[in-house]
Amino acid sequence: MKFLRWLVIATVCLMVGVLIMNNQIAAEGVSDDSHSAQLVDGTFYNNAKVEQPGFRKTLGIFIRFMTEKKIDANPNTNCPCMLYQHSSLRLYRMTASIL
Repeated sequence: MKFLRWLVIATVCLMVGVLIMNNQIAAEGVSDDSHSAQLVDGTFYNNAKVEQPGFRKTLGIFIRFMTEKKIDANPNTNCPCMLYQHSSLRLYRMTASIL
């Protein structure tokens, strides 16, 4: 029951935050892009054409990805690790379960 109460409170807070943000965005208004050169008949168009790769090119990219040697796949130095005692982990678990 306690979980359900916190879930309802969190949901209400989230909804209030979304409504506040929506009101701020609506108050600022939408920028006027009518002077943009990319706007034609109410639709934006990109100047540069984008090439859609075909099946052969996609297959070539996949084969290259699978066969090429990976550069810097493993770090040159050891990753820093911290040792913890069992008692500190138990305290963390208790604190996490209380929250």
